[in-house]
Parts: sequence; structure tokens; C-alpha cells
Amino acid sequence: EILKEATGGAEKQAGYSFLQVGATVEAPQNVKDVTQHLVALAKRVHDRSIAMLAMRVRAAGSSGGDPFAKVKGLISEMIDKLEKKAEDEASQHEFCESETKKSTDK
Repeated sequence: EILKEATGGAEKQAGYSFLQVGATVEAPQNVKDVTQHLVALAKRVHDRSIAMLAMRVRAAGSSGGDPFAKVKGLISEMIDKLEKKAEDEASQHEFCESETKKSTDK
């Protein structure tokens, strides 16, 4: 009776009804390929940030829409971080060399 009131008698019109209780979206093959390459690279160079990027790529690819729009952003973000890290390391190396030279000159 509650069903009749809630649906206005529509339950009699349809012969079958389905209830979706969950869904999984599988990433496209190209996203899987990119993810596999990133995971392999992360293992080879022992870099957790690349492994995290792989997980983010997989999540972006599974969410639907254009997976590579977000992937391009994630890769650009990773490149920016790596470039900044390289600059920081280079400036520290330069500082260490100049300090070593100063101390050996004394």
C-alpha cells in the first residue's frame, strides 16, 4: 500500500524493476597502461611521489570524463615539484662547494 501511494500505481505498469546498489567504473586501457608505466618507474627509481602519482592517475581515470585532462595536470604538477627540488639541491650543492673552498683556503 505504501508503494502504491509513493509511486501512484506505477508499480503495476512496469513488469520488472531493478535497484542499483553499487557500481564500479573501470579505467580505460590507456589509463591502465600509463598507470603501469608509472608504477614500474616508481619501483625502478625508488620514488614514492611517482607511485602516488600513479594512484592519482588511476583514480582520475576511473572517475569518468576525460581522464587525461587531469593526468596532464598531475604530470605538470609533478614536473614542477621535481624542478624545484633540483634547483634546491643545486643551490645547496653550490653553497657546500663554496664553503668547502673557503675552509680549505684558510
